[in-house]
Amino acid sequence: MSSCTSNSKLRKQFFLTLFLATFMFSIPCVMIYLYSLKVTNKNVFYTTASSKAKHMALNVGGASKPEIIFIGSSRTLFHIDTGYLTNDLHLKSYNYGLDGHIISSFPYMVEQAIKFKPKVIVINLDLQDLYSPPEATRDIYLPDMVAYIKTHQEFNFLITSLEYYIAGFNLVRQHATTIHQFIVGKTRAFASHETYHVIPNASPQNFGDCIPFLNKKNVGAGMDVIQCQNGDGILFGQTKLLSKKTVKLSQINPHTLELLKYSLDMIKKNHITPILVFSPMYAIDFSYQDINDIQSSLGVKIIDLTNLSIPAKDWANDSHLNFAGRELFTKKLYAAGRLIAWD
Repeated sequence: MSSCTSNSKLRKQFFLTLFLATFMFSIPCVMIYLYSLKVTNKNVFYTTASSKAKHMALNVGGASKPEIIFIGSSRTLFHIDTGYLTNDLHLKSYNYGLDGHIISSFPYMVEQAIKFKPKVIVINLDLQDLYSPPEATRDIYLPDMVAYIKTHQEFNFLITSLEYYIAGFNLVRQHATTIHQFIVGKTRAFASHETYHVIPNASPQNFGDCIPFLNKKNVGAGMDVIQCQNGDGILFGQTKLLSKKTVKLSQINPHTLELLKYSLDMIKKNHITPILVFSPMYAIDFSYQDINDIQSSLGVKIIDLTNLSIPAKDWANDSHLNFAGRELFTKKLYAAGRLIAWD
């Protein structure tokens, strides 16, 4: 009898401990969730696809919906000058580029962009990405997982992606960047809402319709960065001179190609024109197969700027253009894009 009583007390203690542990863990998650709702507004977004989708809705939703939405990684974020398109060419645009968001991130991002019913969705990426297996990312959503399954991705990729997807329910982990920015902002390690930093030969009119809301100084090798209401990011700084090299790309990865095609087909099914853009890298020339083969496989028009020559002074580092380079790249992109009537 005493043994049964003892076991009953142990079970009660176990479940009480489990309840308290779950409750204590839930408190910071709820607080972070409420903070994440507050921190994303017309002037602020953080580096998740869901946060920037909300930012897009607040800035270009409703009657002011964009004609063009750009999707991609940081090389979309920092390479596209939507101010030039919106102000000079009267093509209202939004930059849905995000650090670290690559082909495996596109299904959810495309789904969000489609909601605004733009005329064109431009997916901007690096050609060399097609020659590597899909890479699992931590900012993952249900539409992404569905896409991986429907495109028959490899088992290891699916398992890793599932782990990241489940981990995403842990809001402490999911919003780690937001927590860090909040702490650093409160301790004044950098001012998160300063006026943008103006360097020689750079004045506000250079930024188009960019209304800056975030300025991080001395990021990386002496660079400054600002983010804007139109979704753009702008880097200041100049890269060091590098010797040019040639990289040969040999065989496209079929799983990567199929995953990209899934996102492009989503766009077409919603009667929106998809355009695929391949971006250049500083001091690298790529040798690769005829782009027409890729174009016929994907069934979309491609603007291939892989080997576009952009001067060293227009690069912030070996991967990203600076404030001058982004305008030059966007003008080159538009000049090529007009051939397929994307305006």
